[in-house]
Parts: sequence; structure tokens; C-alpha cells
Amino acid sequence: MEVEQTGTHAGSLREAVASLRAFLATKKVDDLLVQDILLFAVDSNDSLENAMRLLTQNKIQSAPVYDENRNGYPGFVDLLDIVAFIVDNFQSNKSTLGSDIAEQAVAYRWQNTKVVDIVDISQRNPFTPVLRGTPLPEVLELIAREAVPRVPVVESGFHRGTDLFGVLGQSKVVRFLADHLSEMSPALRAATVEGASLGTSIVVYTNATDTVLDAFRSILDMKIAGLPIVDADSGVLLGNLSAHDVKLLTATRDFGLLGLDVMSYSARVRQAFPTRLPPAVYVLGTDTLETVLRVLDDTAPPEIYTVS
Repeated sequence: MEVEQTGTHAGSLREAVASLRAFLATKKVDDLLVQDILLFAVDSNDSLENAMRLLTQNKIQSAPVYDENRNGYPGFVDLLDIVAFIVDNFQSNKSTLGSDIAEQAVAYRWQNTKVVDIVDISQRNPFTPVLRGTPLPEVLELIAREAVPRVPVVESGFHRGTDLFGVLGQSKVVRFLADHLSEMSPALRAATVEGASLGTSIVVYTNATDTVLDAFRSILDMKIAGLPIVDADSGVLLGNLSAHDVKLLTATRDFGLLGLDVMSYSARVRQAFPTRLPPAVYVLGTDTLETVLRVLDDTAPPEIYTVS
């Protein structure tokens, strides 16, 4: 929803945004990263199952892929790439769902495909490195302009070699902003979702009765991380389906679950992988920017929605 701002309030918000820009201009990308053993990488010759296990156990969406033969990183492997691999291995004809032969064929390919074969097949996570020491605003502009969820940060002289310093993802940006809320102006922290015209993009959703296969296709087609699940009649938000939920398919190797409705599948995911998070994370249009940042930092959801 677009909200027109006038008078003193608009002027205060503009000044607050200018103050934030000035604060960010003093920071380098390195300020958001610490080089340590928590930088996970997947071997290019590893199996999809091992890659999925690493992503799931460490609760991460993506990891850089290291190719020993090329002494470099050909790209990232992302949960969306795994979703794309599974979905693409089913024909568009829904009759393949429920077919033992089709599901066994997907299971066979799942076990015999290497990580390097699915690097960025979702076309969602290109490997676009930036150098250490790059001003933070330049990196944030790259993330926003290219709509990339994360960027690799490399040492100078990097040629897709071994000098990967870290990965800056959106969650690290959120954590940084949340940790520095006290340094933001009161006007910016108090700005509301509606007042700042946040959450104005058109929402793509899936009905509670849609199949998981159709919902995952929509996620891939729209190049988004997740979809809200809504009641077809009332439009009420019931839950969320994200790329993270593919873990039930890969853990059970029961690809017939793609034929379930999204609500039934989501319930099974929550049963198999208990979480403290609600089925969907949302904020109100009257919530402040400070509230939104704290919710994002605390829950790290694939998607956050604005509801009335």
C-alpha cells in the first residue's frame, strides 16, 4: 500500500534516511563478516544428499561450491537449486505424480547427481564476488539491484581461486542493522511499515488446496524464497511454504509427497522438524521499522508478510 507523506513527518523521515546512509558510508563489507570455520563449503563432487545434509544441519540456505580440479568456486548451491532439480525431474503432466516408476527415477537421479551439476540451476543465486574493503553501500546496492540473496567476499587478486573470505547474505545485513538500532535516528526507528511504503509488492500466494509441486513451481517461476499459504475463500494467511521445506522430500526420499496439498505437507514438515517459529511470520502496517528488524533478526524467515 502506498502512503503519501507530507509536511514535517516526511521531512523527518528523509533526514533520518540520509543519516542512515551517512552511517553506512563509514562501513566496509568486512565489518559484517568474521573469517572463521563457520564458512561452510560443499565439494563439487559431493552428492546432493550430503549437500542437503550440510545445509539442513547448519540451518543455512546456501553454501559456496569448491571445485578442487579448478582450484576455485564455480558458484553456490542453494536450497532453491535442489527444489529446481526435483521439480524439473517431474514432467509437467501431473499424472507422473503417484507413478512408482517416475518417483523411483527421481530418487535414482537424486542419489547419482553431483553438486556441480545443479549449481544455480534455479537462476536465483549467481556467484558475483566483491573485494574485501568494498564500501558497504556499494555491496547493498548490488544486492538490491541484482536481487541476489548473498554475495561472496574475496581477497584482492581473487580469480575464483581459494581466497574466499566470507559470504554476505541478507540475514547478516539484518543482524548488523538490528545491532545498530541505537545509532539510528528515533524518526527512522519509529517509521511505520505503511509510512515508509514497505511491503508494497504484489503478493504471490498459494491456496491451501494447491499441490506442493505446483507451489514449488510458482516459487521457482517467481524467483522467490517462499509463498504464503492462504485460505481460498477468506484470503486468511494460514502458513508459509519455502525452499527450506524441501528437506522433508529429501529426508524421506518420498517424492510422491509432491502431490499432497500444501497445508498437509506443511504440517508434516513441522512434525518431522519441530521449530519454535510460527507457521508464517508477519507484521502489521502500523508496526515500526525497529519492530520489523527485530522480528527479522529473531526469526530469520525466508519471507515476512504485511497483513491488515
